[in-house]
Amino acid sequence: MWPTDTPEAPRSFELADVSRAGIVLQWDVPRHDGGAPVSGYVVERAQAYSNRFLRLAHLLSASETTYRDVNVHDGYEYEYRVCAENEAGEGPFSKVIGPIAARDRFGMQSTDKLYSC
Repeated sequence: MWPTDTPEAPRSFELADVSRAGIVLQWDVPRHDGGAPVSGYVVERAQAYSNRFLRLAHLLSASETTYRDVNVHDGYEYEYRVCAENEAGEGPFSKVIGPIAARDRFGMQSTDKLYSC
């Protein structure tokens, strides 16, 4: 039996959607799983420019490659990273994405109304 190593970082980690109600992230599975199937992912978040990452989620499914962070505050900026894990443990984290501001696109709040004259 070959020794197992941790998986590589997930690929193509990116912002999928953003609003003041939440930030949606997505990624692709790692190129190399370390010799054992990926069993899940860990998503971490930091306040912008702080480098103090906190664990948001431990997704226990290899098929879950999106995460919606709904615990955000309107106008605050966040940075995110993700890693994959298998039976050998957690692999390296992806590149950090952000800062991402939790706000509706184009500065328009979902409750804004448009008026015509």
